[in-house]
Amino acid sequence: MFKAYSDFWRRYFTFTGRSTRSQFWWAFFWNALIGIILIFIQVGLKILRGAAVGDHLSFSGNQVVIFFWMFSGWYLVTLIPRWAVTVRRLRDAGLPLGLVFLKLLTGIGHLVLLVLACLPSKDDD
Repeated sequence: MFKAYSDFWRRYFTFTGRSTRSQFWWAFFWNALIGIILIFIQVGLKILRGAAVGDHLSFSGNQVVIFFWMFSGWYLVTLIPRWAVTVRRLRDAGLPLGLVFLKLLTGIGHLVLLVLACLPSKDDD
């Protein structure tokens, strides 16, 4: 589990080779978990500061900017390795590498790639 995630970071710019389903999904899991934690930290800090208003939270302009930079920073830091692990996963499944550009289609493109990432590895026979 941690080996797969450390491999995700070690192979930051590596678009060659293969990544197994396990390597892809552990990287996906940890990145999603860290993103969710960032959201909870932001909301938690807001609650601790006593800014709850009624049933919803009110965020000031500065807090929105701080959250934007926290989340954007994480997104940008993981952008290249996420593309790299997707390319390696497509290669491992024997799929055309051009499919990685489905990531540019927000929403449906990501969903299609997640489904394709579930396909088993293909041998080089």
